[in-house]
Amino acid sequence: MKRILLFAVLALSAATWLNLSAGNVDAAAIKSLAGCGDNTLGAIDDRPSAEHSLAFAINYFGITHNSVWVNNNGNVTFGTPLSSYTPFDLTSTSTAIIAPFFGDVDTRGDGSGTVTYGNTSFGGRPAFCVNWINVGYFSSADDKLNSFQLIIVDRSDVSTGDFDMYFNYNQIQWETGNASGGDFGLGGSSARAGYSNGIDTSLELPGSAVNGAFLDSSPSGLTRNNRGSVENGRYVFPVRSGVAPTGGTISGRIFGDPDGTAGVAGAQPLNGSVVQACFFLAEPVTPCDLTTTNSQGEYIFSGLEGNGNYFITAFPPTGSELGSRRIGALFLAVNGVLLDQDITLIPTTLPPPNVTVVTPFVTAGGTPAISSTTGAPVVQDSSCTGGFATFTLTQGGVVLASGTMVESPPGTYTGTIPPLPGINGRARLNITIDCPGGGDKDDTFDVYIDPSGNVYHAGTQTPIAGATVTLYRAEAAVGPFVVVPDGSPTMSPSNRTNPDLTNVDGFFRWDVAAGYYKVRAEKAGCVDPSNAAQPYTETIVYEIPPPVFDIEMFLDCGGAPSVTDTPVPPTNTPVPPTSTPTSSGGDGDVNCDGNVNSIDAALVLQFIAGLLPSFACPGGADVNESGDVNSIDTAIILQFSAGFIPSLPV
Repeated sequence: MKRILLFAVLALSAATWLNLSAGNVDAAAIKSLAGCGDNTLGAIDDRPSAEHSLAFAINYFGITHNSVWVNNNGNVTFGTPLSSYTPFDLTSTSTAIIAPFFGDVDTRGDGSGTVTYGNTSFGGRPAFCVNWINVGYFSSADDKLNSFQLIIVDRSDVSTGDFDMYFNYNQIQWETGNASGGDFGLGGSSARAGYSNGIDTSLELPGSAVNGAFLDSSPSGLTRNNRGSVENGRYVFPVRSGVAPTGGTISGRIFGDPDGTAGVAGAQPLNGSVVQACFFLAEPVTPCDLTTTNSQGEYIFSGLEGNGNYFITAFPPTGSELGSRRIGALFLAVNGVLLDQDITLIPTTLPPPNVTVVTPFVTAGGTPAISSTTGAPVVQDSSCTGGFATFTLTQGGVVLASGTMVESPPGTYTGTIPPLPGINGRARLNITIDCPGGGDKDDTFDVYIDPSGNVYHAGTQTPIAGATVTLYRAEAAVGPFVVVPDGSPTMSPSNRTNPDLTNVDGFFRWDVAAGYYKVRAEKAGCVDPSNAAQPYTETIVYEIPPPVFDIEMFLDCGGAPSVTDTPVPPTNTPVPPTSTPTSSGGDGDVNCDGNVNSIDAALVLQFIAGLLPSFACPGGADVNESGDVNSIDTAIILQFSAGFIPSLPV
């Protein structure tokens, strides 16, 4: 029986501690769900609820449960209630437990909220939730308040008994009741968070039972970190075939080095960097966990499956011009621990002024971005004539493509990066020119390779320019899906614009971190071809990884599609002119010098980008006779000048 303590905490001035905003349930990680307030424990200390029936059955560590007890002290149990208030090792409960915050909750204070719970739905699936919103601690103290939530989501759509657990935290100001060795809610036997079968298998979040670790004032605080989510304060645990995540740990720090000399002492920790850990298996889907770094640049993955290799990828925070980077393979033993797996992000290296990657896409920092579907020509102007030029594209030390470059006209060398099916991410492009008599060239710079898609007129392959494409993300296949915020680090630095617009070829592209995604496309006057009442079309839900390539989306815009839609430029390029050549067939010689070479291709690219108002020979530009001038014409001209196609027009 809890002893009665008449601490001075009851008389402590409210001004002694500055409460963080306790307020709106929707303000951060906690979700406001209908049904969560249907039942209440009232203003109590230690008492559990009556047994509450779930709207679905769950398989938890091999035992099927249809009901649950809600315990005031930050947990739910199966088979029997739990009134214990001082937290202890979760395997010592002798009963299965799920504990988002096992600590001495006391809701009798005037300023404390009460514990509420009930059946609900989440992402269109049946669910059960418990809210501990603005709750105080023993004894009747309300000078510090905690707000946290448990959601159990039915995932029988995957397999019978499967479910997801969400631990959501908006505010953690206290860690201990004053009957558990605490002083004004701090110190003593601090709270634990996690789950257990009550016998021999459990997972406790890092910081459990560590004084100060869970508090908002700590970089390791529950509201300042996450698991399986990019929302701080949210921790997602999928339970499949009765197995909840337990096991190994990988941790480290993410640094940024704006000078580009990785590993130097001056590198600074990056806050808000998205980090993913992917377990490499010989299966179609590589399971990945996701988190973000805290203010110290720290990340931690817990509950990882062992006896295999992991790859860790870090994405730069919002607004950063640094590039992504991956390390691995890292072998993690069963229940193993890998510490200090630090990653330093450096800026991408831009092409030198005399090198052009023929692509309409660049990052905010100027790095060329190419489609994995089409590849891109590469042109280098050099004072070297009669040389031998080659290019090599690598990623992580693996050669993705290589080839020779054709010299035409003298001193200008052109090569073509081929389509790269199944490849995405940052890569390194090296160009070397062996020059007669010396003066060899050797340039290395970065490019991004993007998975891509297109929006077409229904029933055709005619592109729709200027369609708005919007990227949505969820933490589970069933949702709920939300728009990825513009600039979000869940998108690679290659393109962090959302929503975006399709270019003249109906083209869009994103490269994203692990998660569940779908894309919506819409344009004024257009509808879903299969549902005229819906002014947009959407893809199916994609689980990433693996990356998804060559997405095709269709809109019905009424009447016969036109091939002369007004071109809309890609992000980060000037608005191009809307006029197009009127020639019935282009020969590629847009500067009227009697030759077709990389200079003509460069002029076409400048015209597309709006940097050139017209051509000396405008009829030569539309080499594929499509009625429009775009990047396809540029690629054809380069292929012709390199000898890959015999004649123009094509």
